[in-house]
Amino acid sequence: RSSDLTYITDRVIAMSAPCFGAHTSYRNDIHVVSRFLSLRHYGCFLVFNLCDTYMSSDGVIGNYHPQMLFNQVQRIPFEDHGPPLMTEMIYFCEETCKWLK
Repeated sequence: RSSDLTYITDRVIAMSAPCFGAHTSYRNDIHVVSRFLSLRHYGCFLVFNLCDTYMSSDGVIGNYHPQMLFNQVQRIPFEDHGPPLMTEMIYFCEETCKWLK
């Protein structure tokens, strides 16, 4: 099964939030995403989860446990269906720049 993702550059990938269960019909399956990242980018990736708060079946915010992505996840929740606050966008840009250096 393929994932819905796009390489913005050779070091930046954009994708919808990974999930599991019934949500995989319209979002990326966390198991597929985990396999892809471990095979192609093992040890050199960081997932920025920009989803606002929602609870998963195991009570974890973000619909998957960060361990499923080797704990290489940073949450910066943006409100869904709207632009982020300027402070959120600046923080995201700063954290992304740190990661890319």
